Amino acid sequence: MNTVEKGNLFENKAYLLLEKAIQNQDLGILANQAKMRKKPKYFSNERKSNITFDLSIEIWTPNAKNYILLYLIECKSYSRKIPVDDVEEFHRKITQVSGINAKAVFITDSTFQVSAFEFAKSNGMMLIQTDQDNYNIILHKTKRDSNSEIKDKLLQSLDNEKLFIEMQMNSLFSNLFTTNEENLNGLDFLSVEDIENITENILNDFDSSILKDFKGIDIDKFISFLNHKYKIDFDLSADIGEDLNKKRILASLDLSANKISLDHTLAYTDRMPFFLMHELGHYFLHKKVKINQRAYDNFKDSVYDFENSKFKLENLKNWLEWQANQFAISLLLPKKSLIIRLIEYQTHIGILRNLGKLYVDDQKVNRADYRNILEHLSKLFGVSYVNLKYRLQSLGLIIDNRAKPRFDWSNIIKD
Repeated sequence: MNTVEKGNLFENKAYLLLEKAIQNQDLGILANQAKMRKKPKYFSNERKSNITFDLSIEIWTPNAKNYILLYLIECKSYSRKIPVDDVEEFHRKITQVSGINAKAVFITDSTFQVSAFEFAKSNGMMLIQTDQDNYNIILHKTKRDSNSEIKDKLLQSLDNEKLFIEMQMNSLFSNLFTTNEENLNGLDFLSVEDIENITENILNDFDSSILKDFKGIDIDKFISFLNHKYKIDFDLSADIGEDLNKKRILASLDLSANKISLDHTLAYTDRMPFFLMHELGHYFLHKKVKINQRAYDNFKDSVYDFENSKFKLENLKNWLEWQANQFAISLLLPKKSLIIRLIEYQTHIGILRNLGKLYVDDQKVNRADYRNILEHLSKLFGVSYVNLKYRLQSLGLIIDNRAKPRFDWSNIIKD
């Protein structure tokens, strides 16, 4: 068997395995909207001609005139490890295909050089290894850590390792958590993708049409669902009181009573959904975590690092609050739904440049388009401007070339 025949045979095998992965929902793709192609061609602006890929998966919404998302797939059957040069070359081809939202997928029956794996990881690629009739997605989902790895994982996941050394790790854990080591059970150091998966499962359980139709949550129906399934009580017109700094408390979770309370000033405003989902984040992610409340309250709130475009996670309070924020925003604005609706509306109003990203600069027309799109998506998903911009920014979907960016991160909920 020559090299070409061997390559074609492996591509056919990869095609069948990816079909199986789609049906199993392991790729985060809805089977009824996925179209797989062999030897597809996509136009390169640099070459002014087409580039042929091994395989592709196009994502089509109902009645769409064109696909809105694209998975481009490279298949390699080697007796040696996949070199970094192959991964870099594939990445260069991906970047030449413009005007689309493309996800790079590299599938092989071999293994990867360390440098190849790190390059793929840095550039957001999906890596899949095959073995006979099975597949293993080795770079896509993050597995949860066991309790024996929690402290090491914490140092890896937070921004400033030196800070935690200075705070003395053992002291931090003994102060924040009750002294019984078993109380660390249930404390999961979750990635963004872990939280996205959790919220998608909740949404599918509540109403599977939400993710299929790319729509927002009906808050009243969602509250009824949570009350029926999880026996959570809700008080949406409470007067919770003030914290130690005489600051009005707008939302609270009482695990002993299985109750979430929202201050009456939030009732059915555009701020209400985020506060509600934030407390649900604590309920679903942290209800097994036993915390020394005094130590927790003494930690400072997180601040936004504009240079690196993310919140600084300098203590465990920051980390837990970030998880609750991420849970809330992922539940209200599912990633795929938001991107699809953004592209759909951009196409509708004739904005074909930077599809899938929100562009703004100091030109009047671009500022008007920016506000128009935000208004549309804000109403569509029933969220506030601030929450919507936070989600778009955290997903890297805002290109802000204004002389003085006007996004105020101080409005994002911290607790």
